[in-house]
Amino acid sequence: MLRPAGINAASLDIPVELYPVDIVAVRHEYFTERRAGKRFDDFLNERMQGRRPVNAKLDKDGQATVVVAAGSWWLNAILPGDEDLEWRLPINVVGSKQIVELTSQNVYTRTKSF
Repeated sequence: MLRPAGINAASLDIPVELYPVDIVAVRHEYFTERRAGKRFDDFLNERMQGRRPVNAKLDKDGQATVVVAAGSWWLNAILPGDEDLEWRLPINVVGSKQIVELTSQNVYTRTKSF
């Protein structure tokens, strides 16, 4: 289960993405090294080794429930507002139930909206 803790996310449509790889690192690798004739989507699929990303949206209570295979995942989410909050969290999935809280302490970046 995913939920923001101490952050008002109610009634917002917030997409959450879980990738089996660090999508930001893969994007950086793709664009910093020449890849003649290879599209980013193809490069990303190679890096994910047959695994697929999982998409979810936080509900009206600011929560989402997703089912993913055990292993390492990367969570990406952006909460828009006067100050956009972005999360890029590594998650190690073990067991059948885990709760991941998106907090102001584990936020990756804060960006002012102008």
